[in-house]
Amino acid sequence: MPVITAGQLSLFSIPRTWRREYLGPVLALPPLPAPAQELLDTFTSAYPRAQLADKRNVPSGAALVLHTLLARLGPHAPIPERDIRSLAGTVAAGVPPHAV
Repeated sequence: MPVITAGQLSLFSIPRTWRREYLGPVLALPPLPAPAQELLDTFTSAYPRAQLADKRNVPSGAALVLHTLLARLGPHAPIPERDIRSLAGTVAAGVPPHAV
């Protein structure tokens, strides 16, 4: 496995596709490792739980996008803006982020 050092830039990047590989029912968001869950909890701490439960508003959608990215990339990997925008577009189109 190649070693990546701090400050190293990627040689090239390819946009991710946020489609589901598994087409069965999605029951819950995948669990996060402790550091990722702490980051998500910090991000959502300013919002009331009722607001986060309503999937039609911006804070809830942002929390779901962050949860999905943390589940896919982990808490220590940089998250490219392109990934945030493309996944947010998928969520806005009505596809649940935990389904991708």
